[in-house]
Amino acid sequence: MTSEFIYNIKNIFSDEVGSVLYSTRTIMFYIGPYQRSYKWQSEEKYDQVPQLFSDIYDAMCSNSVSEYYLQYITVKADNENKRLEVIDGQQRLTTLSLLFYQLGQIDSEYNIAIDKLNYSRYDNGNIFNEVCEYCNAHDEINPEDFKEQDRYYMVAASKFISRKLNEWKANNELERIIAYLCNNVKIIVNIESNFVQSEDIFANLNDNHVPLTDAYLIKGLLITNAVSRVNVYGRSLEYTEIQEKRKNIGRIWDEIQAWITCKEHCHFFFKHTEIGCNYNPKYSMEYLLELAFLYKYEEERNHVVGDYSQKRLELFNKYNSAIKSTDKAVAMIEAIQHVFRKMVTVYEGVLYNLWGFTQFSKSLGNDKALDIYSYLDMSEQELKRDLIRKAIKRIPNLQNEENCKDNYRVMRYQSRNDKLTNLLLSFSVFMPMKESTDFRFRFYDYEKAKWSFEHISPQNPKGSILIPKYAKMYVIREIDKMLSNKLEENEEKNKLEQIKWNVLNDKNIDANDIEFLFDSNVDEHSLGNMALLTREDNSANNNNPFMIKKLIIQDRKGNGAFIPNHTYEVFNKILVSPSADVSFSAESFIWSQDDVDAHIQWMNEVNNNIINWLKKEADL
Repeated sequence: MTSEFIYNIKNIFSDEVGSVLYSTRTIMFYIGPYQRSYKWQSEEKYDQVPQLFSDIYDAMCSNSVSEYYLQYITVKADNENKRLEVIDGQQRLTTLSLLFYQLGQIDSEYNIAIDKLNYSRYDNGNIFNEVCEYCNAHDEINPEDFKEQDRYYMVAASKFISRKLNEWKANNELERIIAYLCNNVKIIVNIESNFVQSEDIFANLNDNHVPLTDAYLIKGLLITNAVSRVNVYGRSLEYTEIQEKRKNIGRIWDEIQAWITCKEHCHFFFKHTEIGCNYNPKYSMEYLLELAFLYKYEEERNHVVGDYSQKRLELFNKYNSAIKSTDKAVAMIEAIQHVFRKMVTVYEGVLYNLWGFTQFSKSLGNDKALDIYSYLDMSEQELKRDLIRKAIKRIPNLQNEENCKDNYRVMRYQSRNDKLTNLLLSFSVFMPMKESTDFRFRFYDYEKAKWSFEHISPQNPKGSILIPKYAKMYVIREIDKMLSNKLEENEEKNKLEQIKWNVLNDKNIDANDIEFLFDSNVDEHSLGNMALLTREDNSANNNNPFMIKKLIIQDRKGNGAFIPNHTYEVFNKILVSPSADVSFSAESFIWSQDDVDAHIQWMNEVNNNIINWLKKEADL
């Protein structure tokens, strides 16, 4: 179990109240013998040491960066020897120690790192005085003076640091830089359990470095600040008490993170929101944290971050600016928990389909976006009523004069028709939901496969078609029927034989050669000839007759693929006609104009039933 704490550089090295050494009842950091040698280089502009100093200086000069975070370090408290064993972070701590020892050459009061970092591989444990002495005594570094390579790298780093400090001093910037370094440069300290071998932790860390993200920093910030160092009676808490309280918060945090990082959960709530405007599932925890922050701090809602891909740590800086006390940290954690609980309630409860439809259907201009901040404080019944209102505004009413005139002209096929998309989606979401409270539409799979409206049967098929294996027998049977009527050898019979051979041998055939599988009288762009299909199926099979598409749908369903209910029922022709005058044709492998007309009548009645049922559910 790891506990996380945030410390500025001053409180990394000092032993004052609030420092990491004071909090852990230790007096120094310790570099074990299993650690690698110091390897940071200093010669080129982009070597590690020059880059570190450049980054810190740039952060200090930037008006938008009040604090600069180094990567985390991992330690383990050895209370028997009163030291913190450094498991990961040796290079940074060594470089910072070299900095303070060089500052001590300017003014001894600047060196807050004296005897704070001990190396097991050196006899007296302190290599820094020796490094400074060499730097003072030699203008140039002779590699032959060093038996150990890490000593050479330390001296080179120390020489660079000395030059940089003198440069800053000459420019009258040194005092400002020291203040920024000590107070505004910060490190997250992970304190590992004493029950784990240090070598094992070290090996694991070097294989699995944790990235410095907004979510990671916010976690450290809140856990650090949410536990007061004194109890209600003013007594200072022991380190173990503080650690245990922080562990409890960490367990809650881990539960929330595990849930929201499920791709279906994050996609469901954030894919179509302002917060998720640059949606990437790897930022799932950031999305939740920003939602919680904007829920808590209403005045910030016009300043959505949304993009966490830049190394600006903008969301963390918002948290860091707002969380300045234990009370505020506790209140923020409670807000995060509240948002999490509301999400779980919606996702796992009766509101799932309603929320999903309002998120994944298209806005028709007569409805506003989800007021998610208000929803977080609504009761289940209030939220249900509001979601139903929004759903009804997004479902086109086929009884409406504007929608039904000119044989549903506004509902016909065009490159984009949001009304048509919403209508078809409503059939697959609300009809099964009306019949069963356990039904859950698979919104993630629906969007992942890019389902959109497409023709059930094309009117004028063109181009080359490869009959899939699961449709071969039907096509051959239809060809054989036609051949049985050809008693004499003729050109048409020979053509049919060739088509049959091509089908049997997996050869492409011209769509015009199998017109007998189509109804050429179908009004292709009619509302009744529309269903949801995947973009993949649309592009690959748009010339296929109904019977081929039907078998594709059945094959996909048999292989466990998600198929919207209405699509499956259409292509299997198991819809029940609402009128005896306009009924579906008996031929299960042909989609005719009669089927188109019957489908329109079916849509009309089901659409009316859905809207009336929703109004009744919301008591509207």
